[in-house]
Amino acid sequence: AILRRRLIDPIRRKLDYLRSSPQAKKEADLFEMANNILLKYVWEPYPGKITLIATEQRQEAQYLPVMVADWKPLAKGGLDVFVVPGDHGFVFYEPGVKGLAAQIKQCLDKANK
Repeated sequence: AILRRRLIDPIRRKLDYLRSSPQAKKEADLFEMANNILLKYVWEPYPGKITLIATEQRQEAQYLPVMVADWKPLAKGGLDVFVVPGDHGFVFYEPGVKGLAAQIKQCLDKANK
């Protein structure tokens, strides 16, 4: 119920938005596929550390504490949380992807030390 309300329902709203634009059909199909996978996936604790990268938009909307609360029980080795500039729905596009890429690089560099 928590994942449905916090993750799946927002994805459905995003799908509705994307379907309103014909040129975004492929992206909407991808979101729909991901949503279907999430509905079927059985979440289990992970023994290692999990890295959660969220956007400023999620933090400003007071959604970040909810995300941390959802992920923390699954991260048996701890949870690292980082915030990158941008909007959740567009973090993989310019200009947001630069901040995301820099954060991922920093995390990988730290993990490889």
